Amino acid sequence: MKVVLVSSILLMICFLSACQEESAKPASENNLIEAKTQEIPSSRDGLSLELEQNDYPITEKEITGIYTNHTEQELSYGKGFSVEKNIEGTWYYLQFNEDYGITDEGHILPSGKEVKETYSLNELESAVEPGRYRVIKRFGARGIAAEFNYSSP
Repeated sequence: MKVVLVSSILLMICFLSACQEESAKPASENNLIEAKTQEIPSSRDGLSLELEQNDYPITEKEITGIYTNHTEQELSYGKGFSVEKNIEGTWYYLQFNEDYGITDEGHILPSGKEVKETYSLNELESAVEPGRYRVIKRFGARGIAAEFNYSSP
């Protein structure tokens, strides 16, 4: 009986100490989801994405991208986008606030044309810190990304 009681207490102590270690991590290391695709080009199959700037001050919460369609056909896309942060060479997905939603509008990018779109980072769940980031945009099966730096003013 004593062996079972001692074993139970030891298991509970191990469990509680593991919980304390998790909560002691800095917020930037908690709840990060590693991106499934680490390499995403800025240009693919005649479609490209560039940002107006490569470096942004941390106070800037809107990033503007420019899509260019170099194909012979029009391409469709929506307003959705994602943001990832590079930490020690690995990209991690940044989540938006639960109540944040993007309208499901359809847009057309004609052949040989370009269009600008602004991405708001105000609704990210975590505060944006200085570092390397990328915006990812999907055009059907095509995923393209553009990287940028956030730095202190």
